[in-house]
Amino acid sequence: MSSIRDHGDSPRLVFVGGVHGRCGTTLVKRLITWHPAVSAVGYGESRLFEAVADVWPFLRRDAAYSVPAAARAYRVFRAEVRERLGDTQGVGAALDALSERLGAVPIRLPGQQRGWLPPPLAEDVLVPSFGSFVREVLTSAALVPGRSVVCEKTPSNAQYLAHIGRLVPDARAVVLLRNPIHVALSHTTRDWGPSDPLAAATYTAAYFRRWREVAGCWGNWLLVRHEDLVTDPAGQFSRILDHLNLPRDRELLRRVSAEVRPSIDRTSTLGPMTLAGIVERLESELEAFGYPSPTKPAVRSSAPLVKPALPPVDAVANQLRRIWSSGFVTNGGPVEQEFEAALSREFGWPAVAVTANGTLALQLLFRAFYLRGEVVIPAFGFPALAQALAACGLVPVLADIETPYLTLDPAAVERAITPATSAVVAVHTFGYPANVEVLEQVARRYGLPLLFDAAPAVGVRYNGRPLTDFGDGVAFSFHATKVFTTIEGGAACVRDPMIDATIRRLRNFGLPPGADGVPMNGTNAKLNEVLAAIGLHNLAEFANNVERRATAAERYRYRLDGIPGVEVIRPRLGTASNHSYLATRLRDSDGSPAADIVRDRLAAQMIDSRRYFGPGYQVRGIERRAGTPVADAAALDVLCLPLWPGIPEDTINQVCEVITAVVA
Repeated sequence: MSSIRDHGDSPRLVFVGGVHGRCGTTLVKRLITWHPAVSAVGYGESRLFEAVADVWPFLRRDAAYSVPAAARAYRVFRAEVRERLGDTQGVGAALDALSERLGAVPIRLPGQQRGWLPPPLAEDVLVPSFGSFVREVLTSAALVPGRSVVCEKTPSNAQYLAHIGRLVPDARAVVLLRNPIHVALSHTTRDWGPSDPLAAATYTAAYFRRWREVAGCWGNWLLVRHEDLVTDPAGQFSRILDHLNLPRDRELLRRVSAEVRPSIDRTSTLGPMTLAGIVERLESELEAFGYPSPTKPAVRSSAPLVKPALPPVDAVANQLRRIWSSGFVTNGGPVEQEFEAALSREFGWPAVAVTANGTLALQLLFRAFYLRGEVVIPAFGFPALAQALAACGLVPVLADIETPYLTLDPAAVERAITPATSAVVAVHTFGYPANVEVLEQVARRYGLPLLFDAAPAVGVRYNGRPLTDFGDGVAFSFHATKVFTTIEGGAACVRDPMIDATIRRLRNFGLPPGADGVPMNGTNAKLNEVLAAIGLHNLAEFANNVERRATAAERYRYRLDGIPGVEVIRPRLGTASNHSYLATRLRDSDGSPAADIVRDRLAAQMIDSRRYFGPGYQVRGIERRAGTPVADAAALDVLCLPLWPGIPEDTINQVCEVITAVVA
C-alpha cells in the first residue's frame, strides 16, 4: 500500500482520542497547540482521516475515472464509511466537506484556509483515480504533512494507530498511558464497557495486547505514563516536543507546570479480593509498562543510581548500647560533640555545627548572616537551595553557569547583582568546586557575603585546601545518597566564631534564652545521637569508599572518552574529588539532546540513572530576569550514571553500550 505524504515545512498535529482530565489527552492537546510551530487539526478532519484509513483498501488507486465514475466511486466510498463508522454527526460533517470539495465548492475545514479543487471536467475526460483524489484532499487539509505527528491516548485506538502506521509510516505518535488498573476501572463506568471490574480487567487486557502488537511493528511512538506526566510535567513535555521534532518553548513549559494536576487513585475503593483479581488479569500489562503491582512488594532496580554507605548492623547495635547507657539521645549529647570534632580533624573544616539535614544547614547560614531581599544562585541545580531561600523569606535570582564545569558563572553573577542583593550562594555542582577565587573577588567588590552549597562535596579539596577555606560559610549534606552519610544530616561551617555561636543557638530554637527572650528565626535543626554515631563509623570508611568510587569513575571515563556526543564532566584542575557523581552530557549524531533517550533505555534494562537537573527540577515561580542559555542547554542533555563503591564492571559496560548505541 502506498503511503500518503506531503512535503510541507510546517509541522501539523493530528489529534485523536478522548478525555482523561487535567493530566491526560485533552490537556496534552491544549498545551501542545499553544506551541507556535503547531497547527491543530479539528475533530471533523480527524474523523475524515479515520474514515479514509478504514476504507482505503477498497479504493482503486491506479484506475482512471471519468467524472461520473468518480462520483459513483465517491458514493461507494461514502457508504463504506457510514457502514463502518456509523452515521454520526462527525462522520457526516467530514463526508459533507469531502463532497463539497468533489464538486469544487469553496469550503474551509477547521484550521485551514479557504480553497478549491479544480473545476469539474467534462464527462468524457478521464480524471485521476479516486484514491489519488482522496490523497490530494487529505494533503490539502494538512492531515498528513511530511512531518506528520499523532497524539494518541490509550490502546482502545490501537486499530487506528495501525492504519496510520501503514498510511503514514513517517508519522510520530505520542501514546498517553494510564495505569492498566485505572483503565479497567474506567471501563466499568462506560455504557459500552463491562459493569463488573474483573470482566473489565479482561476486556482491558485485550486492548493492551492489541496496542502492544501495533507498537511492536511501528517504531515512531513515544510512551508517556500519566504518573510521570503528573510528577515531572515539564520534563515529560520536553520529551514530547523532542519526539515531535518541535523546538522547546519556555512559555509552554511554564504553562505545563501550572496546568497539570494529579490524578485520583481509585484503587483504594476496591476490596482486597477484587483488587487481587484485577491485578491477576492485568499482570503482564502492569509488568510490561513498569507499573508496580499493588498486591506485590515493589521490585527494586537491579542497578540503582547509588547505594548508601551503611555501617554493619552489629556496629550500630554497639553504638546504640553506648547511647542508651549515657541517657543522652539528642540536644548536643557526647556523641554529637565527638562527631563534630572528628569532622573538623578529618576534613580540616573550621567550627562544625551538625544539623538534621543539609537544607536546614543552608537555612541556618541564611539566618545567621541576616540576609534580606535577593540572593543570587545558579540556574542549574537541585531545588533545595531555592526552597531554603524561600523558607527564609528571601528571593532567589537565577544566574547562568559556565562550561565545562556547570558551576556558577562569576560574570553572570555580576550582571545579576542589584541594590536589593544581600548575598551570593554558589553550588559545588556534582561535588566539583565552583570558581571560588573569582567568585570571592566579585562578592568582595560588592560587599556581599559569599556562601556555598556544598551538599555533595564532603571531603573535596581544591588546590590542597578544604572548601571551607573559601567564602564566608559552607553547608554540607550527609543524606543517604551522598558519599558520606548519616542517613539524614548536614553541617554548617563558618570561620567567624560569633556567627558559629549564632548558628548553634538558632539550631536549638534560639536557646539558651537571652535577657530579651529568644529570636523569631530559631528552629529545630539538631542531629540526634544515633545518626551522629552512624556518621562516626562512616567517617572511618570514607577514604576507602572514595578510592573505590574513583576506580569505577575511571572505568566509565575509559569507555566513554572520545565518543562523539559524549562529554564526561570533570572538575577543575587542582581538585581532589570525592567522585560523588558520574555526570555526562549526551547528544546524538544530529546534535539533539539524548539524555532522556538513554535514561529510558537504561530503565528498560533495570538500570537507574538520573536527569539532574532537567526541567523537572526547576522550581516554579522564580522570576528569570536574564537569559541562562548554558543552564538551559545543560538541563536538556545532562545525565548522571549509576555509581557506588563496588559497582560491577559488567554494569558499567552495559551502561556505556546503551550510551554508545544512542549517540552513534
